[in-house]
Amino acid sequence: MGQRNIPRSIVIAVPIVTILYVFMNIAYMTVLTNDEMMSSQAVAVTFGERVLGSLAFVIPLGVALSTFGCALSLQFGVTR
Repeated sequence: MGQRNIPRSIVIAVPIVTILYVFMNIAYMTVLTNDEMMSSQAVAVTFGERVLGSLAFVIPLGVALSTFGCALSLQFGVTR
């Protein structure tokens, strides 16, 4: 079972994450100028403030949830 699922998950997940990463960078470059990106402490937050306005808190919240999810998946993988 695991011999089939692990390669399949890698083949599916890696391209999806790569495509999302590239598209997010394209979105940053479309909305923000080079000077804004260079002077920003966190480009994603600056992008969120520009695009989402008062809902910009969603960006750091998403990063925190993603980090927490990654930590949990590592914990589950190590204990197996």
